[in-house]
Amino acid sequence: YHAGMILRRAILLLLLLTNLIFCLLYRKFIFGNGVYLYADVGCDSLTSSYPILSLLARMFSSGDLTAYSLNFGAGADISATYLQYLNPVKFLMIVFGEKNLPLMIMVSTFLQVNLLSLFGFFFFRLLLKNKTAALLSSLAWTFSGYVVLWGQNYSFLTCILLFTVSMFFLQAYLCGLPRKIS
Repeated sequence: YHAGMILRRAILLLLLLTNLIFCLLYRKFIFGNGVYLYADVGCDSLTSSYPILSLLARMFSSGDLTAYSLNFGAGADISATYLQYLNPVKFLMIVFGEKNLPLMIMVSTFLQVNLLSLFGFFFFRLLLKNKTAALLSSLAWTFSGYVVLWGQNYSFLTCILLFTVSMFFLQAYLCGLPRKIS
């Protein structure tokens, strides 16, 4: 019973910190001062992703779910693009229509950040056997500049996760922690 209570407190603290950081990072968008939520560093969010999302939302609302569109670039197969948004968190951006796209980007980013934070916590807790180390690693991983709403795929996120784990073990070795850990 006591271990379960400690785990719930750790998860509550994780979500509190995750959402506090989220609100600090995206405050301009949350409070209406920003026109678009940047989850990555490049400008491809506005020049590429937003127009694609608008097109997919229009197509979804009209029921025109064709595999090829002349409105996509110079005419292209969009079936692969749809597959990118079958993730339930990203699918919200298409389902609620083009008018609600900025809000749905915000909701999707919020959900994704929280899910990544929880996944990272449980993964690092399993690996590190320490709730504090798991909490800090999870936050570092969740708010890494490479974790973006779109653009990077899951194999890239896996590489980042493995890199974080490798860095932890290297740090453990350099700090002289017992061989069992390092």
